[in-house]
Amino acid sequence: MSTKQLRFRKMNESEYNVYCEETIARYAEDLIHTGYCNAGDALAQAGEQFNKALPKGFDTPDARLYAVLNKDNEEVGAIFILKFQEYVAAIADFITYSVHRNKGYGLQALEAIEEELKQEGYKAIILNVFEHNTAARSLYEKFGFIDEPKAYNAAMKQLLMVKKFGE
Repeated sequence: MSTKQLRFRKMNESEYNVYCEETIARYAEDLIHTGYCNAGDALAQAGEQFNKALPKGFDTPDARLYAVLNKDNEEVGAIFILKFQEYVAAIADFITYSVHRNKGYGLQALEAIEEELKQEGYKAIILNVFEHNTAARSLYEKFGFIDEPKAYNAAMKQLLMVKKFGE
């Protein structure tokens, strides 16, 4: 499958609000799964961390919130990118919706976002992935991300992965 079979569309504010609610709930589940916090605190902790990444919400500068659409214009996922450093972008969140998994959309989305970032002069993408999320880790490794073991977050059981594509 080529990346031309999918495209990004910027989320509007109402889509953003739904996305935030769903993403914070997913993140809270991960925090509970890792033992980072208990069920009573997880939603608040996840919301606090999410809001730290988007201090101005929908209008946060240097944040890209995209719906991922396939060739039939179906929404198959979402991706949230932040500028991390001058030439480094961070994938803050990336999801392929469960009914659309294992169809190549994840890899296509990574290819497309890398191409977009390259054209803007970025040289690398970083992301954190929970240790237990083996499907995501496998996708990222297949795409060329490598684990930075010195940056392992033991408290949250998260790996930092990096993909360099520029010199």
